[in-house]
Amino acid sequence: MKADNALTFAFKAVYGRPPEKALRGRITPGRPWRGLTVDENLKDEWLEKLNAVSWIEIVSTEEGKNRMRVPHIVFYMKNPKDDILAQKIVEELRRPFQKYNAWELWYAMADIGNRGRPRIVLAASKKRGTMMWEAWWDVSAQKIEEAIIAVKYEDLEKKRQGTESLKEG
Repeated sequence: MKADNALTFAFKAVYGRPPEKALRGRITPGRPWRGLTVDENLKDEWLEKLNAVSWIEIVSTEEGKNRMRVPHIVFYMKNPKDDILAQKIVEELRRPFQKYNAWELWYAMADIGNRGRPRIVLAASKKRGTMMWEAWWDVSAQKIEEAIIAVKYEDLEKKRQGTESLKEG
């Protein structure tokens, strides 16, 4: 079964259902960034921060042009061994963020992408140009990184505790 495209995946994360009409790729001219075409209103600073999150490979971004084309970041874990953490990362991404403690900013979901592996989307319902839209993009990379760190630390702690209980037994 073919996976939803990134726009549909993000829409589902925000609204809990697929869009009534199919969403297609880029509808406005983009701009170049590191050999890729990105939405023209995505700041280099935001893209650099996302690119610096070493555990992920970003496969889609959308600035959030309107209610249908929600702002989002879709990514895979770089290391396939970390795929088992996808749902826990989603749960962590859904938590309020210390800087902006607002539930409506953070929508996240995981599914199986076209690579046959879990992919994760972080999305928002904020339209381009609003104050909260800027805030969402300002901290999204940090939100992703902190969620992954929290889940990896928890996973490491469980493994450590499991090893200690084996030594005790």
